[in-house]
Amino acid sequence: MDARYKVKRRISVEIGGAKHGLRTSTSSPPGFAIFDSRTKQNLTEFYSSQADAERECDRLNKET
Repeated sequence: MDARYKVKRRISVEIGGAKHGLRTSTSSPPGFAIFDSRTKQNLTEFYSSQADAERECDRLNKET
């Protein structure tokens, strides 16, 4: 059987805008999120390292 929780790379989202005619955009910090395959959505927490995300993912999968 497939695991319920899986690690996914976060998609960088451009944030910012224009200020005084100059573009001040940056992107959101890179990282990893945990995807719940039952509810088909990412959990709200995100992790800066893949190892941290995999550890949490393993913990969640053991609980279910």
